[in-house]
Amino acid sequence: TIFAKEEIVLYFQPYHLFAMPKDKRFHETLLRIKDETGKVIPAGLFMPMAERLHRMPEFDQLVLKKVCERLRQEEGKHPLSVNISVSSLEDPSFEKFLMQQVKQLGKLAGSLVVEFPEYGVIHQLEKMNPLLRQLRNLGTMTAIDNYGRNFTSFAYLHSLSLSFLKIDGSYIRNIHQSEENQFFIRSLVNIAHSLDIKIIAEAVETEDELTTLKDLKVDGIQGYLLGKPQETLT
Repeated sequence: TIFAKEEIVLYFQPYHLFAMPKDKRFHETLLRIKDETGKVIPAGLFMPMAERLHRMPEFDQLVLKKVCERLRQEEGKHPLSVNISVSSLEDPSFEKFLMQQVKQLGKLAGSLVVEFPEYGVIHQLEKMNPLLRQLRNLGTMTAIDNYGRNFTSFAYLHSLSLSFLKIDGSYIRNIHQSEENQFFIRSLVNIAHSLDIKIIAEAVETEDELTTLKDLKVDGIQGYLLGKPQETLT
């Protein structure tokens, strides 16, 4: 099986904070698997089946394990993000595994970003509050991914110990032409910065979008304008 042989492929997509040197990029880790012919299958094709079969916690554990191994090999040279699925948040054993992996990183925990889906966070706030605090206390950065896709209230952000909010690409596409989305992001930036949370815009593809996002004071970007997912770190 995939899990027994650990036959997964990690792809990496860069994201960049404007305040940092360009050679100090973060990378989000994206999961791929290979079929019998060696063809790489994107997550969008196998994740729904993995969810139906309740196998996502196993995928998440395997990715987290490999990301931590990579951080140790490279001594944290490239900070890496790992995404945690809603299914894993609902799995009682996963939190223990996550904390174990982070503790084993020691000082290298500062090169790991753990990203959580907004839907999972807002439906498990009571559980997420202590978990995020524990991760931050160990030096690990934390993020909410695809922010705004399911929920647009800012209220719950005050109770969370977060490093980053990654704004869903639906707000970013052609943002230079959308006053409504510009208002949303401007409001979010003001609140997030008051809580010492940095804002990263996802799915940035054009220079027009980039210019507008800089005007709105976002802290960084991710998307094809910066780099597509690939097997090597850039």
